[in-house]
Amino acid sequence: MISNIFFRELTKYRKRIGNYHLLIIDEWLNYKLPEKDAKMLYELLEQRSGVNPTIFVGQFPIDEWHERMGGGTQADSIMNRIVHNAYEIPSSETNLRKLYESKKLKKLVDEIES
Repeated sequence: MISNIFFRELTKYRKRIGNYHLLIIDEWLNYKLPEKDAKMLYELLEQRSGVNPTIFVGQFPIDEWHERMGGGTQADSIMNRIVHNAYEIPSSETNLRKLYESKKLKKLVDEIES
């Protein structure tokens, strides 16, 4: 009973976010995707495919995504929905957090020395 209620709520949630005009998924695949989550992701991307844009933001190159989704046919299906009609915008090797921290540290040192 509880799992049925949970499944229905999860399905309603997936359908709702599937209808957003633009969906941005940040921290994409920071953790490997369990099979049950891959199924929901597949259904979400199937719903959005060719209808609404989705932006994936992550630290892993695209050629590592398939394995991080568990490999196999389910990962193939998900990748097909992502990469067709996709644009890749690679970022630089610069770690902006480290850069910001170093600027912050320099400012603090400058203030102390003044």
